[in-house]
Amino acid sequence: MKWIAVTESMPKPTGLFTYFIVKTEHGVGFAHYDNIYGFGGVTLSGPVQHSSCIVSHWMPLPQEPVE
Repeated sequence: MKWIAVTESMPKPTGLFTYFIVKTEHGVGFAHYDNIYGFGGVTLSGPVQHSSCIVSHWMPLPQEPVE
């Protein structure tokens, strides 16, 4: 998996809420993306909540494990 800069390319959502791994100025987490509003609902790990995050990079979620 490779990070993709938002200046290079934006995701192509496959449903109403398509989630991606994201890199923000506050750390790494995940967010949903849609073509109208962009990235939203950013969730980061850690003890601090942030009211807004600017996504600089993204990558798709990995494939589910095969049992």
